Amino acid sequence: MSFLDSPLIKNLSDGELPEVKVNIETQSIINMCVGVVITGVILILVWKIVKNIQ
Repeated sequence: MSFLDSPLIKNLSDGELPEVKVNIETQSIINMCVGVVITGVILILVWKIVKNIQ
């Protein structure tokens, strides 16, 4: 059986997506928010340094 004959491809061609259960814990959401904030602060600092060099 090739990949193109698999049930996944047949379901996708019919417009059906497989169901996947995802469990996101509160700590994961907090870590992601902290990461986004830190990345934003670093980008702002780098932008100010580059702007002052020019």
